[in-house]
Amino acid sequence: MTAALETIGLGRRYRANWGLRDCSLSVRAGSITGLVGPNGAGKSTLLRLAAGLSRPTAGAVRIFDEEVDPNGTAHLRRIGYFDQLRPLYGNFRVEEMLTFGRRLNRSWDDEAVRGWLADFDIPLGRKVAKLSLGQQARWPWPSVWASGRTCSCSTSRWRPSIRWPAASCSRHCSARSPNGDHGVPVVPHRQRTRARL
Repeated sequence: MTAALETIGLGRRYRANWGLRDCSLSVRAGSITGLVGPNGAGKSTLLRLAAGLSRPTAGAVRIFDEEVDPNGTAHLRRIGYFDQLRPLYGNFRVEEMLTFGRRLNRSWDDEAVRGWLADFDIPLGRKVAKLSLGQQARWPWPSVWASGRTCSCSTSRWRPSIRWPAASCSRHCSARSPNGDHGVPVVPHRQRTRARL
């Protein structure tokens, strides 16, 4: 089976310091994988490289057998990335965020995102800024799947009190890609969350 994410000798140097060095790994299609390590180990750097947001200093990264070109856009149809800062528009209502996503993504699956939001009781009429931190942390997942991406990379900061939605992730991934053509590398930033993955 093709790997959802594969790196070969991947590295990224920031001036004199390496943010990631000689990283070779494979995330099996159909899996949810936790990347665990101390601060500064290169977890977020790895996912930024996978999303094409940074240029590797060494090595290569592939998404479903296609090399990621930081200057290109071909890989963007297969990968979704959301950062730990959760860049959400606080003055938008959830319904307006759906409209925004639908207008930006030709392959948007409104039914999938609404199903996810219903799973976590996220009200469509509420302003994003008024959602709980747990609801805000869960929001990026449906927006990635609704846009048709099959490799989703997250550096979200899951609080220990927030139930990590592994079962729901798996169910929604399987519904979007019944042949197992998806993968989810995740970087949990808190120790107790890592233990629950």
